[in-house]
This record gives sequence, structure tokens and C-alpha cells, in this order.
Amino acid sequence: MLRNYMGIINLEEKENDIRSLTANRPIGTIPVGGRFRVIDFILSNMINAGLTHISVFSPKSTRSLADHLGSGKPWDLDRKTGGLFTFSNSILGVADNATAQTFGMNMEFFSRTKQENVILASSYMIANIDLDYMAEQHEASAADISVIYTPIKDAEKRFLNCDLLKFDQNHKVLNVSKNIGIEENANVCMEIFFMKKKLLTELLYKAAGNGIKSAFKEFIYNNILSYHVHAIPFNGYASCINSIESFYNTNMDMLELNITGELFSPNNPIYTKTKDSPPAHYVEGSSVSHAIVADGTVVRGTVKNSIIFRNAYIDEGAVLDGCIVLPNAIIGENANLSNVIVDKGVTIEDGVTVQCPKQYPLVFEKKSYTKI
Repeated sequence: MLRNYMGIINLEEKENDIRSLTANRPIGTIPVGGRFRVIDFILSNMINAGLTHISVFSPKSTRSLADHLGSGKPWDLDRKTGGLFTFSNSILGVADNATAQTFGMNMEFFSRTKQENVILASSYMIANIDLDYMAEQHEASAADISVIYTPIKDAEKRFLNCDLLKFDQNHKVLNVSKNIGIEENANVCMEIFFMKKKLLTELLYKAAGNGIKSAFKEFIYNNILSYHVHAIPFNGYASCINSIESFYNTNMDMLELNITGELFSPNNPIYTKTKDSPPAHYVEGSSVSHAIVADGTVVRGTVKNSIIFRNAYIDEGAVLDGCIVLPNAIIGENANLSNVIVDKGVTIEDGVTVQCPKQYPLVFEKKSYTKI
């Protein structure tokens, strides 16, 4: 167990291709998989590895983040020693894309922690990773910094705009590039870094001295030849939620039993904020197949190949195929939807018909009232 490690989760992630879901929330608190949030995966990975001191750095202060994380109780982080700490750029008056500066303004926080090692991660990588094992690999490599990557064979379609690693036969990282969809085989950086806290603070002071205001990972990349950076492979299921398409595909992946079994392994559970809702209610005459339906939901219509989140309402005669319906959404009577994403609290009026190709799912944005 990693008692001598502290965790840092950085929510400063590119939202250009997922704006319709992040107007009121960071990527980390987008609902996923029926009852979870994106941040639950990396947060649970850290908890399962024994970390008890975790900080979350967000580029903006949102009610969504504060409401979901709270005191950290679902992850056993509501404790007197250690626990969960949150920092926001907007509170500190720091512009977006300035992670290094935000970290630098909190040097006292880092100096007061007793842990000697750091795991620095983004939130938008979805995977169930044994970070305890990964830390062993990092320490055995004697590297200054280690980073987890996942090798894939369909990089022209997946992990677009993510970072790709190039390394030698000893897995020493040589350079980093961006996935623009022209390669099939690639090693995708999962943005999970291991290093000494002392090295982290040295890097932060160096960034501050150079007036660096960009994302901290970019600072690491720009200095990659100055340090021994070791790449550690992860060969399980992984995805990155950085676009509408990747959000849709990741949720659809969770309908497959082999992927669900890996992501939600009882040996490494994924924790989330619990809700006291009654079980889903299936009214006589309804039909549900190949779907995830969360508690509190009422289904009167037909649902197939879809994920329905908590407290949604599917009215009589409605047909949903390949849809993602977020919490508290209402699907009206005789509505017919295919391959759409209905955001939290959205109402789809009676009789609405919207059918989209799987490659281009449509988002009904939050707080909208849809009549077509």
C-alpha cells in the first residue's frame, strides 16, 4: 500500500471537443456508466492503492465538483490526518491553462505534507489500474519520473488529441507528440506520473523561475531529455473522455460484460457518491434490453442498447436505442430517439423524433426544454 505517496488530480483538461457537456461542469464530474462520474475512476484507483492524502486542482470552481466530492466520505477521505483537498484557479485568480502557476501558488501545501512521493494524474482517463503495482515498476526503474501508457492498435479512431509517447528499447521516453489520427499503432500517454515530491517542487520552482504559465504536463514534456522519464505499460481497457464521440463510445463500451467486469472489478472497486433512491421501476408493458438502468428511474417505454442514469423518466410509447440519458431527464410520451445524449434535467417533449448516426451522436444540452 502506498502510504508514502500523495495523489494530485489535475482537472485542467482540454474541453474544446466536449463543450456541450462542460458548460456547467469540468470533465471530471460528467456522469458516466449510469451512476458514476469521470473523476471516480482515478480517485478510486488512488484509494485502492492506499493513498490517504489526495488533492484536486480545478481550473474553475463549480457547484458540480463541490457537490460530488464533498468531504470525500465515499472514498474514505473524511479523516483528521490527510484527506481530500480541493484548489480552484478561479478562486486564486489564475487564468485557465496555468496549472504550473496554480501548483506554484500552493507550495506551502506541498511542503506540509509528509509523503515523499507523488502520483500526478488527469481525471479523464477511464481505467481500473493497480497503482500499487505501477509504483513498484517506477521504483524498480530508478527513473526520475515514470508515466503510464497504453499501447493501442486503432489510434486513427481512438484517443484522438491525446499525447503519444516515443521511447527506446529500455522504455526511456524520448519525445511526446499529439495523436492526430494518422497512426494505427501508438503508445498513448495516460497522464499518470510518478515522481519524488522533492523533484515536483524543484520542477515547480523551475517553472516559476522561467515564467511558465502552461499546463504542468507540458512543462515535463518540454524538459523530457533533462530527466530519466520511464514509460510503464497498462494493457487493460482504457479510454479517454475528451470529446462527445469518446464520451458516447466509452458509455457504450460499458454495455459489454467483459469491459464492465474489468472496469468494476470487486477486487478494485470504483467508489462514488451514493444516492438514497428507490430501485428502478419498470411499468407493465415496458421493454428493456442490453441496457444499464440506474436506481430511481421509471421506465414506461422501450429502452435498448442504452444507459439511463438515476431518476430519469421514460414515458409510455417512448423508444430509445443507443441513447445516454443523464440524471433527472424526462423523455416524453411516444418520443423516438436514436444515438443521442440527453443531459441532466433536460425534457424531451411528447412525440419528438431524433435519429442520428452512431458516429455523430447529438447532445441535448443541460437546462434545455426540447420541442422539435
